[in-house]
Amino acid sequence: MIKLGNIAILAGGLPIVAVFSAYYIAVSNGHVPSCMPLLEGCTSISATGRASPESLFFRATMIPSAMLMMFYWYLMTQWLVRIVTNKSRYFYLVFILGLVSSVFLIAYTVALGFIDPLYGLQRRVGVTLFFSCALIAQLMVSNIVFKAVKSGKLSLPYNLHYWLVIICGIMLLTGLCTIPASIYFSHVSTLDNIIEWNYAVVMYLFYIVTGIIWRVTDFRMEFHVGR
Repeated sequence: MIKLGNIAILAGGLPIVAVFSAYYIAVSNGHVPSCMPLLEGCTSISATGRASPESLFFRATMIPSAMLMMFYWYLMTQWLVRIVTNKSRYFYLVFILGLVSSVFLIAYTVALGFIDPLYGLQRRVGVTLFFSCALIAQLMVSNIVFKAVKSGKLSLPYNLHYWLVIICGIMLLTGLCTIPASIYFSHVSTLDNIIEWNYAVVMYLFYIVTGIIWRVTDFRMEFHVGR
């Protein structure tokens, strides 16, 4: 019997560890400046995976992370069916958005380190669709969970359903900050980097919080061997 909450926590925790580890490898090799990227934005997330050896580590951890996210979104669909007790096309849309997000994370990761303009386009499209599709899927999950708690179908301790809403709210506000930043601030690239780092970390926290929710709701997988 597998406690599936651990899979969700790993889906969120592994990319956080991967990105920051790649960053410190890049710093130690002099490929990016040293700073607190969440506060100072001295480099982008992409820059942490462009040069070797950090690029090898970045790909070796982010591609498995993306595949783990695919499995996470499948499990999320099954969990939503379990708590709401009926199937809905709405749930399958959550899975499709999560799957698309994970696929484009792989496309983005594979394109890192290549100079050709075509790969540059692949990186931009990949990271944009990764973030946007994941956000929409997470917003949908937050809405379903919040309604399930309010209707009495689901009981959660520590107001965990509010944490999902707060995380999505922070992501929306963070994303919207890029619009005035590009108009009113001179150091746009630095501010964009700060927004990107914080947005990514908060987005991965969503997986961790849902993992905690899966644990408290005893979401498990059992394997039976036929005779």
